[in-house]
Amino acid sequence: MTVKVLPHWDELIVELDGAPVSQIVPAKPLGVDMGRVLAVTAVIDQICDGTLPAGAAQSALESAGRLPPACTLRFTLFAAAGAASLGVMFGRLDTASLLLIAVSAAIGALVRRWLSDFSHNPLAQPLCAAFVAGIMAAAAGYFQLSTRWELRAWHMPAS
Repeated sequence: MTVKVLPHWDELIVELDGAPVSQIVPAKPLGVDMGRVLAVTAVIDQICDGTLPAGAAQSALESAGRLPPACTLRFTLFAAAGAASLGVMFGRLDTASLLLIAVSAAIGALVRRWLSDFSHNPLAQPLCAAFVAGIMAAAAGYFQLSTRWELRAWHMPAS
């Protein structure tokens, strides 16, 4: 049987022997755990390669769905490393700035992980992490902890 999968933003179309089968299922792309995504991708690859029988696929997918999220230390370290990397990409090359960026992102990651136990609001975690970053930037500017600080404000002219 020939199967073709056509993913779109709001639906997934599956064609079985050229006949499209479409079903729209509501989903929220929140709390995506990349470890689980990797495990599901590995199961799909094993099915496509023929190394995993179709009967065992359901239990393999269920076990992939039960994988725990990344530990807090790993989550925090990768948030700090990613933020510092973005700092380099945006032209921050001095050590003080990169350390402040990394520390701010690490604290933001810890706040996000802590808030995930209390709130399922999709905006609360990033809002609080951004608040932490703003406080860190304001403190760094006030105490002159970096060699160069900028504030870029965009102004929309009145119509």
